[in-house]
Amino acid sequence: MENIIGEIKDVMINKLDIPREIIKNSYKVIIEGDEFLTVENHRGIVKFNEDEVVLKVDNGLFIMSGNKFTIVYISGRTLKLKGVFKGVKYEQL
Repeated sequence: MENIIGEIKDVMINKLDIPREIIKNSYKVIIEGDEFLTVENHRGIVKFNEDEVVLKVDNGLFIMSGNKFTIVYISGRTLKLKGVFKGVKYEQL
């Protein structure tokens, strides 16, 4: 049954041009240069400080390292950060 649902979702993504993160309930990361980073459809903030931000995402954690992090925008499941980004990493749980 799960295979059929997965196939239907794939058809919706390909034929109807619906964004994958909406159908698959996945997160989306948008990097703007070296100064801004937006994460859409996250599940919550696990850790936030000036040097590291950790967000819960589907089946894992999304970890951003750097310095001078500040929140530019936060609403629902969207977070936009400003800072000096040194790296991003995904850890599967």
